[in-house]
Amino acid sequence: MEFNWTEFLINAALFWLAFKIGQTRGRLEVLKEIIIRPDEINRIVKKFNKEEQQESRGEETMEVERHGDQIYVYTKSGEFLAQGKTLEDCLNRIERRFPERKFRGHLTKEQADNLGVSAK
Repeated sequence: MEFNWTEFLINAALFWLAFKIGQTRGRLEVLKEIIIRPDEINRIVKKFNKEEQQESRGEETMEVERHGDQIYVYTKSGEFLAQGKTLEDCLNRIERRFPERKFRGHLTKEQADNLGVSAK
């Protein structure tokens, strides 16, 4: 069987066209969100600015995840900090491992319930 260049070029052109359509649609979805829900965009920008201010003061933002019966804590940039069965265990380990660093985190009510801690 001989290679069919015409079919190959047609498929490549169709792939490129589909890619460009998808790319344009994605951009339009982002623009639509900005136009339709500016309050949500403002909330995200304020949150980002607040995190930048914390980092400029030497504080790092923590991310907390539960997988099975273990809780894992990372920095926002993905650096592993600690793991444990409870959030308190994790925080104690972080204090022992990084006494010179300051960390800050925020849990939603749903996240607190998932981690088994009380939200304040």
